[in-house]
Order: sequence, then C-alpha cells, then structure tokens
Amino acid sequence: MNQPKYLVLGHLGAAGLVAAALAIGCGSSGSGGSANGTSGSGGASNAGAANGASGHGGSANAQGGSGGLTNSGGASTEAGAAGEPNQSGGAQSGGSGGTPGGAGTASGGSGGTPGGAGTASGGSGGSGGAPACSPSCAGVCSHAHCVTAAMTGMRGATGLAVDDTYIYFGSTLDPNLYRVPITGGAPISLVSTGVVQTEDIVLVGSTLYWTTNSGQEVLKAPKTGATATVVSATEKIPYGIASNGTDVFWANHYQLANSIGHVLVAGGGKNPVISGSPQVVYPTYVAADATYVYWANAGQSGADGTVYRAKLDGTLPVGIAHGLGPVYGIAIDAATVYFTTTDGTVASVPKTSDGSVAPTQLGQGEGYVLGIAVDATDVYWVDKSNQRIRHRAKGASAPDTFADIQLTAIDAYLGNVTYITLDAKHVYWSDYGTQSGHGAVMVANR
Repeated sequence: MNQPKYLVLGHLGAAGLVAAALAIGCGSSGSGGSANGTSGSGGASNAGAANGASGHGGSANAQGGSGGLTNSGGASTEAGAAGEPNQSGGAQSGGSGGTPGGAGTASGGSGGTPGGAGTASGGSGGSGGAPACSPSCAGVCSHAHCVTAAMTGMRGATGLAVDDTYIYFGSTLDPNLYRVPITGGAPISLVSTGVVQTEDIVLVGSTLYWTTNSGQEVLKAPKTGATATVVSATEKIPYGIASNGTDVFWANHYQLANSIGHVLVAGGGKNPVISGSPQVVYPTYVAADATYVYWANAGQSGADGTVYRAKLDGTLPVGIAHGLGPVYGIAIDAATVYFTTTDGTVASVPKTSDGSVAPTQLGQGEGYVLGIAVDATDVYWVDKSNQRIRHRAKGASAPDTFADIQLTAIDAYLGNVTYITLDAKHVYWSDYGTQSGHGAVMVANR
C-alpha cells in the first residue's frame, strides 16, 4: 500500500523584499523624472515567482531617474510529494535571481543591480514507501522477502544441503534421499538409505554424507545418486554432521555414547575423536575448520549446556562457553562460533576463547531456537515456537524477522522447521510439516 503524501512548504528567498507574491516575477518599471529633474523612484521587486525580472530605468530628464531596485529571487517551491515504495520524493529548486535592470536613457538613472539569488532547494522530499517484494515474486511476500516452495507435499522433510542447482534433503518417514531444483519441481529420489529417519546432511565436493538417528549408521553417496556406502555402522543416534573438506564429523547424541564421530574424506581416520563427560554431554550439532572441530552440548540439567572445541584429532579439548541452556545449533565463520539454545538464546563467542569470555548476545527471548546458519555478513536462525526465520546483520544492534514459516498461502500445515542453510542469493529451510503429506523445502530471496 502507498504511504500518504504530505506537503511541505519551502522557505521564502532570503534576498526577497517584502512585497506581495505574484504569479509573475517582473519588477514594476521606475517612473520617469519630473519636469525639474527630480529622480523617478525605482521599480519595486516582487517576491515568489520563478524568476524576478529587472527594474526598468527612469525616463530621460534633466536629472535622470534612478535605476530599478533589485528584484528578490523567487521563493523556493513546495517540496516533492511522498515517494512511492522504495523511492524518495524529489525536492524542487528555488527560483533564480532577477536579471540586472536596464540603463536609463539619455541622462537617465543607472541600471538596476542584479536581483538576489533565490533560496536553496525547497523542502526535503517525502519519505519512501514501505519495502515490498518484486512484482515477479511467484510465492508469498513475507517481511519483504519472496518465499517460494521448491517442493511441497512430503511430510518429514529433514536435513538440508545445497549446490548451485539443487537442494538435497532427506525424510524421517521413508528411507530415501532426495534432490529438487532450487527453482522448484518434483523431488527426485537419489538413493535409498535403507534406514528410515535421515537426520542431517552435508555436501563435501560431489559426495553427500548423512546421519540416520533412528539407527546406528552414517552413510555417503554421490550427489548424482547411487547405492549408499556405509561410513560407520556402530554409531549411537548420530545427529548433526559437518565437514571442513578433508574430515567429516558427527555428534552421537545417545546418553551411553556421548561422542564425536569422525572419518577422513579420503578414508580411515580416528573414530570417535573424543568422548565422555564433561567434554561431550548429549552433543547435538557440530562444525569444523582447518584446525578445530566444534560441538554443541545440550547437557542434562537444562542449565549445563556447553560449547566445546578440540583439535581435529580430538586432543586439547576446551570449553569455550559454559552454563547455558540446552545448546542446539552451531555454526562458524573465520573468527567466531555462533550457537542457539532451546531456551531462547542466540549468541556468539570467539573461536579462541578459553571459556572466560562471556558470550555476545545476538538474540534473547527468541523462543525455541534450533538451526543456525552464517556467512560473511549475516546470521540466520530458526525460532520454531514463534514460527519465524530470524536474522541479524553482523554489526547490527538487534535482530529482525526475515520471514514467517507458517505460510498458509503455500500450505496450511507448515511451521515445523529445524534445518536452515544459505548461499549468496537465498536462504533455505526444510519444513517437516504438521500433518501427513504436508512437508516442504522453502527458498527465500535474501
């Protein structure tokens, strides 16, 4: 909807004389000299027109009439109207000053001096209208972001990975791994996992790795589809999975396991890399860079959640954040670890922290916060209980709502989201759905 338009008047030109504003800007001509040479008075200037014209010189007399007085510049015109959406109203410039008066004839008076300049530009333009989605948006406009469904109609959509063309996801209700074009279409089954309830997915080069939290397996397969290869068959409810390009790590969430699993992309590797309390207590999700592996611990009491790091071989474990609610999602950038807790906190801590640095709060009182994703400029997370995707630009003072997730115009039974990821153009999330046949994979323009 367009915003109301307001009229703002500009100020009168400072050089204008006190005279009535007329539709035209010419000064009145000076009257001629009298018979005995008394000077004629100069023409008065008028304020307010676009251009003040010059006063005329006095007529020829024994003693010439004086030149026309200076015309004041035109007053500035009224401000521009309020802008349409995403545009600002332009302000119009004030009138230019009058031209010099002409010289008197014979022994007439001298010419009038130049008219004064008009005032500066008129009043400021109207404020822009509220932002809106492009008219080409084929989905739902939510908080000024166009949200579309790449796939709908499959309850249990879970896990998430993307490349330049496809979105990859699994299901908690069937044993298949799927892909769908980013632009939307019918999902294609790539491989049968053999285990119902895929949990998390990571794409490493051209290979997909995923966890199956209803079983004990971590699996892999080419992203083009093929028979799945078992990476490990002795895990205990593996949840989150992540890679740094050379290593793959996952979190074994089961109480009697409490470990961080590992395999080298090239094959082999230490597994598990680390286990046991207090370093690993109900771990949920993991992240990794070239030097360290990082993981989130939900803890047991509801107030003993932690974030840990260790060398890639599991040595030198350090708790970098303590005394938290159940920590769930975790993500990293070049210097910082970001995490969520299910009691409503989104926070960050330096990768190099020894645990003595208090986390920086990015969002508090958020609700039941789950997945988190980050890039060089922005942080996004899932606030499940408040049915929204949240966002905070790095350096901003507060978060904002990026999009709603309960979008009834797409499907009346959406709003069950855990996983989120992003690329340079889009934010993606998988929606489990709230009734059979109503899961989805969503795409929103950034």
